[in-house]
Amino acid sequence: MGEETFDADFTNAVDVTATPAWRKRAVELAVERGLIGQAMRTEHPNMFECVSASSPRDYRIFYAPQTGSVVCACEAGMHQTPCGHAGAVLLLITRLAPERERTAEGGPRQ
Repeated sequence: MGEETFDADFTNAVDVTATPAWRKRAVELAVERGLIGQAMRTEHPNMFECVSASSPRDYRIFYAPQTGSVVCACEAGMHQTPCGHAGAVLLLITRLAPERERTAEGGPRQ
């Protein structure tokens, strides 16, 4: 038997997180959950953090400017479902919301 390969053409693949409907819902969730102004940049230029509305932790969100893809580490984000954390980041990168304030030590203010 010959070696099997998997050839796929992803040229026209659509990243659901880059669609207007997904982004609109993510921003709506950020508004509903009080996450506007709660995202902040990290040391990595395309990595952000946002507080959780339901637990005392921050979630990491990656934004790929080349594709517009948004990936959040929360449960919804892991399934490419819109989440308020991603919405807060979208508002920050489009300059429609301020960045979360930092303490004198550089960490996020609670």
